[in-house]
Amino acid sequence: MGKYDDRLARLDQAEIVARLEGAGGLLAFSSRELHYLDDTSTQSARLSEIKRISTNKQTGNIEVMGSEGLLMSFPSFLFQKEELRIFLESLRNQVLKAKSEPAQPLEPPPSAREAPPPAPSIPVQAPPPPQPQEQIHLAEPPKTLPDEPGDPPWAPTARPGPATALSPTPPPQSESPPMPTKPSTTGRAIPILLKLSALLTAAVTAGYLVVHMGTTDIWIPLGVTAIGLALSLIQWRLSEPL
Repeated sequence: MGKYDDRLARLDQAEIVARLEGAGGLLAFSSRELHYLDDTSTQSARLSEIKRISTNKQTGNIEVMGSEGLLMSFPSFLFQKEELRIFLESLRNQVLKAKSEPAQPLEPPPSAREAPPPAPSIPVQAPPPPQPQEQIHLAEPPKTLPDEPGDPPWAPTARPGPATALSPTPPPQSESPPMPTKPSTTGRAIPILLKLSALLTAAVTAGYLVVHMGTTDIWIPLGVTAIGLALSLIQWRLSEPL
């Protein structure tokens, strides 16, 4: 039995899963807690609170970190390197197992359980004398007759003010017919030019017919006359307004 066993038994009543004893200290953990004991100090940490275990290169200590900071620290040179590595590996598996299980309250040490704190004495006061109960009468709301119509829930609470005089709406104005647009100078000149062109075409056709009246081939003058008269009529018709 080692020299740290008595102190370890007082710290944790649960079964110790693994332990590693070195030249000047002891490492051990149960299913819920990790403990470090040496000749001068004792450190403990819950497994469910451990977040990271690393080595401080400046001090050479093994640091156990939690969510709120450093939980415990112990020198690594007190233990053999290979044994310490195997111990920390098994500790890692036990930490993962403890985090997956529901949290349980830690059992107090035997000394604390054997001597519970005395319960504080509470002075017993006599109950106050009964007070006479006051009778409260509730007034019933007035009943409305069946033939009395009640106000609709959407009726306005404020009365409307006097009606304001509305200004008469002006009668709609009749739309005036659009004014006829005057033809432009170019529009007046085109019919005149067409009429002049029709007269000129007719005059040229008549002159050609007079000049070639004595020819033996009568079909050429007749064709020119027909084409000229047709062009004259078309130009004259285009010059008239629609």
